[in-house]
Amino acid sequence: MGKGEEIRAAILDAVLVQASEAGFESLSIGSLSVRTGLSRSGLFAHFGSREELQVAAVEAAARFTETVFLPAPLY
Repeated sequence: MGKGEEIRAAILDAVLVQASEAGFESLSIGSLSVRTGLSRSGLFAHFGSREELQVAAVEAAARFTETVFLPAPLY
């Protein structure tokens, strides 16, 4: 994984943590900038818009669910 991909993954992790703490509606570029330590323009370098970031976060959460929860046996 390259540095850009690592930063993008870290941003998505921060989005999911913030959403779990305060709801998805709480997501703002400003609060995410504070949480990640990246500038607003740095965030936009990895995600072109807030909407693109939200879609990527939902897709990341779906991948997590598919790889962690769905393979688990049901007892």
